[in-house]
Amino acid sequence: MKIENLPESLSKEYNFIHNQVLWLHALWQELSYLYLDELRVELLNISASTFFYNIQRASLNELVIGIARLSDPIGRGKNINLSFNKMIGTIESLSDEELANNLKDILKKHKSLISQFKTQRNKIIAHSDYQTNIEGKVSKLGSVTKSDIADILKVYSDMLNKITFHYVEISMSHNPTIQTGAPGIIHDIRDALRYRELMDEGLIPDDDLMVGKYWNAG
Repeated sequence: MKIENLPESLSKEYNFIHNQVLWLHALWQELSYLYLDELRVELLNISASTFFYNIQRASLNELVIGIARLSDPIGRGKNINLSFNKMIGTIESLSDEELANNLKDILKKHKSLISQFKTQRNKIIAHSDYQTNIEGKVSKLGSVTKSDIADILKVYSDMLNKITFHYVEISMSHNPTIQTGAPGIIHDIRDALRYRELMDEGLIPDDDLMVGKYWNAG
């Protein structure tokens, strides 16, 4: 999704970060749908526990990395990070000091929350910190919680809305409603398990599966 009518020097940066935040919201929604409901977790464990554990771990790591990099410093020279800090710098160059200062204050207010994501990214996910992994200091780091994730995504969404309202006087949701993906997986597993139950009860012939279009896929 692209927001029109922003200042030209800001537009590409804003739309990139806007899409990143939308994607993080969508990823978190799918993870929440799959893994924060006991009955759905039971379905996943029955069908392919190791596979879905790996999906959960990889997706959570990607979520933490995505959240952390959006608050990275601007960087130097050719190594510029496309983050909220970079966008704030661009807003300052447009002489919109009040908006820039408001955004800085938001990041400062949530510095402790943001640092949790950065620490987990830097010491566990992106790098194997020696003290953390060998000397047993993982527990002292703590792990980000589902509340932390929801809170920081709301912070990022609020910052984007401050920018759009300032320039084009609109506010919008950055929390899309998922229609497929995770719900589709649960529905298919649920139906497949019920099909197996009917076969076990003798209500469906054992060879019925073999006439299906995708029988040879597995």
